Amino acid sequence: MVIKLHKSYLPNYLVVRWPLLFSIFVFWLGSIWLKSNYSDEDSIIWIVMTQFVIIIQMAILLFFIFGVLLTFLAWLFFVYKMRNQRLIADIHLGDEAQVEAGFVPIVIVLNGFVFRPFLGRVVAQLVFSDNKVSDKIVFEENVHKRKSWNRIGIKGVGKTLLHDRGRYDVTKIHFQFSDLFNLIGLPYTVKYSKQIYSLPLSQPATHLVIQPNSSEQPSQRINIPKRREGEFIAYKEFESGDNIGRIVWKIYAKTGKLVVRIPEIKNPYASHLNFYASFYEGLNLGMSMFQKELLNQYKDKVRNLWEALERNQFVTQMPSDQEVPKFIGKTNKKNELFQIAVANWQKEKPLKTFINTTNAGFVCVSSLIPAKEIEYLIQKLPSNVPIVVVKLSEAIPAPFSWTVKNLFLKPHPHPTDSLRNSWFISSLRRKLRHNENAIEPVLRGRGNAWLVHTIEIA
Repeated sequence: MVIKLHKSYLPNYLVVRWPLLFSIFVFWLGSIWLKSNYSDEDSIIWIVMTQFVIIIQMAILLFFIFGVLLTFLAWLFFVYKMRNQRLIADIHLGDEAQVEAGFVPIVIVLNGFVFRPFLGRVVAQLVFSDNKVSDKIVFEENVHKRKSWNRIGIKGVGKTLLHDRGRYDVTKIHFQFSDLFNLIGLPYTVKYSKQIYSLPLSQPATHLVIQPNSSEQPSQRINIPKRREGEFIAYKEFESGDNIGRIVWKIYAKTGKLVVRIPEIKNPYASHLNFYASFYEGLNLGMSMFQKELLNQYKDKVRNLWEALERNQFVTQMPSDQEVPKFIGKTNKKNELFQIAVANWQKEKPLKTFINTTNAGFVCVSSLIPAKEIEYLIQKLPSNVPIVVVKLSEAIPAPFSWTVKNLFLKPHPHPTDSLRNSWFISSLRRKLRHNENAIEPVLRGRGNAWLVHTIEIA
């Protein structure tokens, strides 16, 4: 099995840091410059300067050795306690189960006594299953017992960017002890298991007025039951705890049996709407460098539509075109937002095998599906079923996008910045634009069909 190491992963295991090498190089250049300009054995200035330089070098060297020695001892004590399970690491990511994609709060607590290096620092990074690492979290806070000054641990608080929508598996925590000048970094990695999933970004509210599939058989339970016709529809034998006021005395007089009226019951079933969101791609996306970002943008639009449909007063179901993975710590209760977050592009279930056109209430697909397949779907769908095709050719902004405020404010870096130039000239973008141009006339003859980049449906 080949393990791909992320470029930000390996540097964390380098003990000697670049500032140390840079400092040695600067001192070496400085000594050469001094010798070339002031070297004169008979000069008093040169003798004094030489002694002064030696004193400075010895002071820096002793201070460096002192800092490194204390850092090494603190690290050694930490490793000893970790291996003897006398330190416990605890991680809190967001709200512990799900977060919105973006910068996510991280709290890492080390429960147990830990020495910090003298004037140095202890940092930690989370290592995910694909060997990507989080931003560095510095342990700057102490953890005390309640109503006591006794320190029982240290805590680091920070944020890290979880840009991709989906599941993140934390597999390790990478600790590093560094000295005052950050010239060395002593690493230690601890195995840790934690799962979290980042939700697609919430979009501005969209209002959709869609009627449920009233022709379906009632099979979906709802939160607000509806009354059935008739006040009393049956009788049953009297049991302990039944309301005496509901006893039917006429029947008792005739048969000698105590029976009570069954009160009206509420029907906990109602018709519902099926929202089909397909993650099928038919343009051979493969292992393209753009596939994750296109998937991120599509998930955002699917979440927007799902939440718009949820605002109606009926139950909305969302069939899945792929197996939804289990999530540690979650119940088996269906969670559509989780289903959207962990979905991937798939080629196993095209539209004709996934979407049941007889009970579909709303359909959402991407422009990665060939125009011919969308045309076939429209021919099969009833005329009252809306369909949205998400335009993905504009998912990654153009490299020369610019606004007036850029003259005064530098825009924040974005994970897609490195993709902009490549996307603008990519063959996939050209293929998408060509497919979208073919889809547009197919949708034009249908009043409730849209090809959109931003969901703005009235």
